[in-house]
Amino acid sequence: MFRVPTCCLSNNTRSHHSSTRNSFSGLKPDRFLLLWVEYYGSPVSLKSIAYFSTPDASSLLVQPYDRSSLRAIEKAIVGSDLGMTPNNDGEVIRLTLPQLTSERRKVALRNIRRDALKACEKLEKEKKLSEDIMKDLSSDLQLT
Repeated sequence: MFRVPTCCLSNNTRSHHSSTRNSFSGLKPDRFLLLWVEYYGSPVSLKSIAYFSTPDASSLLVQPYDRSSLRAIEKAIVGSDLGMTPNNDGEVIRLTLPQLTSERRKVALRNIRRDALKACEKLEKEKKLSEDIMKDLSSDLQLT
C-alpha cells in the first residue's frame, strides 16, 4: 500500500486523514480518555469518573460512578469533536457509533488524494520534490 509522505500534507489534510483513518478503524474508547468534564467546578478526566463498556459492536456505554455527573458528562461529549450525540437514560449514557458507508469512504479518500496532490505540486514548484518523484507520487495516488 502506498503512503503519502506527511510533508505533502497540510495540517488540515493531516487532520482529515487522521479522522478518516480513525473512522476506518472504528471508535476506540481511548479517545474518550482525552475528554475533560467539569465536575463540581473542577476539570476532571472522563476516565476518572466513569466506566466504559461496549455492549455490542456499534455502541459504547458510559456509566458514571456518580449518577449526578451524567449531565456534565453529556455536556462534555456534546462539546467535543467526537461528532456523536449522547443518549442519557438517567443511569448511563449510550453512544451509537455511525456506520461508515462506502460512499463516505470514497468521498473521504477522494478529498485526501486531492489535497495530497495539491501539496505535492506546491512542493514541486518550490523545488523540494523532483519531477520524477512527483510523477511517481501522482500515479501512486491515482491507483489507490
